[in-house]
Amino acid sequence: APEAAAFRPTEQQAAAIAALTAASRTKNPGTFLVRGVTGSGKTLVYIELLREVVERQGRTAIVLVPEIALTPQTVGRFKAVFGDRVAVLHSALSDGERYDEWRSLRAGEKRIVVGARSAVFAPLDDLGAIVVDEEHEGSYKQGEAPRYHAREVAVVRAQAEGAVCVLGSATPSLESWAAAKAGKFHLLELPDRVGGRPMAPIRVVDLRVERKKQAASRGPLQEKAPVIIADALANAVRERLGRGEQTILLLNRRGYATFVQCRECGQVWHCPECNVSLTYHRRRSLLTCHYCLHEEAAPSRCTACGSADLSFRGVGTEQVERAVGEEFPSARVARMDVDTTTGKWAHHEILGRVERGEVDILLGTQMIAKGLDFPNVTLVGVISADVGINLPDFRATERTFQLITQVAGRAGRGPKGGEVFVQTALPDHYAITCATEHDFTGFAARELDARREPQYPPLCRLVNVVVSGLEEAGTQEAAVRAAGWLDGLLRSRGVDGVSIIGPAPCPIDRIRGRWRWHLLLRSESAKMLGEVSRFFYERFDVPRSKLDLRVAIDRDPIALL
Repeated sequence: APEAAAFRPTEQQAAAIAALTAASRTKNPGTFLVRGVTGSGKTLVYIELLREVVERQGRTAIVLVPEIALTPQTVGRFKAVFGDRVAVLHSALSDGERYDEWRSLRAGEKRIVVGARSAVFAPLDDLGAIVVDEEHEGSYKQGEAPRYHAREVAVVRAQAEGAVCVLGSATPSLESWAAAKAGKFHLLELPDRVGGRPMAPIRVVDLRVERKKQAASRGPLQEKAPVIIADALANAVRERLGRGEQTILLLNRRGYATFVQCRECGQVWHCPECNVSLTYHRRRSLLTCHYCLHEEAAPSRCTACGSADLSFRGVGTEQVERAVGEEFPSARVARMDVDTTTGKWAHHEILGRVERGEVDILLGTQMIAKGLDFPNVTLVGVISADVGINLPDFRATERTFQLITQVAGRAGRGPKGGEVFVQTALPDHYAITCATEHDFTGFAARELDARREPQYPPLCRLVNVVVSGLEEAGTQEAAVRAAGWLDGLLRSRGVDGVSIIGPAPCPIDRIRGRWRWHLLLRSESAKMLGEVSRFFYERFDVPRSKLDLRVAIDRDPIALL
């Protein structure tokens, strides 16, 4: 492992380290939220805390990172400082390798665990600290049973063992931010980048203007193609290629996110009752809300401006890769998404090529937005920021803001500086305007306000009850029965403060041949929700039938898809 460079903390880092060190010496240290802009040196703060806890106090520590494969640099920095005392746990380990790491932890040979979410359960005695890096990340939630959120487990385990818990992020989840604002967590801020480097300026490219420009330059019979790379971004990429610098292009495209948008005025079709976009179902030619079941016919004209120029499709990473290849034939392009990274060391291999300067343009999904530190990356382009905003999920706006801020933080981390381009047809949306101004607090205030009516977390708690089966009608019937049973329970016991929403088809209503319906339980009392869910789980009778009906209870879901 490389030797750790000696480091002199900035004033802000020193203050954060002092606060955490002091807390670690008390009986109930509590939870700290470290909000530090990208490049502010959060990792160094964690390292200094571990020096105190592990080296001076002789205790142990856990460091959670979202996905090990995507954060090799972070892991490398802990190994550089603590060497053989670090055990690394992740999904690419064989059972034998995992067993060896667990045994050395149990025996006390290794004192620090760095790993993805399941490392929160590592068998360490005398735990002194748990660090959750990039705490806003959705991958901390385990989607299959046993369902748990590693961040919540970290807070509870640290409390139980008298350890200090540190949650770090440039864009904290609204749950953690609300807890810090309410005084449940202590807030520490690192508002500046190390070395006084400025945040990379973010330029917004209005796709509506670009489409008009493109239409004017085409003949009337030529088919309209989606604008993939606007001229301003293309010129910026060419400049980087000429200077031997590197570019990251982000496209967070997941297939089902087909919403309908007017190309003329940018309008997106939304549900009249809920704060979500309508999903286009091609088979039935309908727009559907996946929260309240509102349906309407797919439009042929825009209701706002009368234009017939409507977009029903999205652009995927492969299409972007082709466009990039055509636009910059001499560039060396690497694509990083689920399809290209299935092998055991595929991420390492691609990122290694970027680090060695063998890749000019790294193109990918959200995988490339996290934790990477390449000083030669001076340009970041977001191909379409609208993809995420229009997912039928109440956290869609929050995720979009986080993604733009995080990927923008990959630019300008070295002395050469950097620049960011965000392409969008919604340049005035607050997720985009706040991201361009690096204004997290402004965004959080607006978004919390948007979640008051209808009420969504963190202003309440949710349980998502998903009923699935092999046949559509039977699954729907079982979901309706479950909702009726719960409604009867709440009425007969006189339970106030828990409401039932639904049932409705899940936004992705069929996965692997199973039909899916869901209903939501909503309450401001976590305790009451827990009691109702447990009672339902223990008493509700799921009929045994050839439909293979199953009921899954997901507490505090991070997505409702």
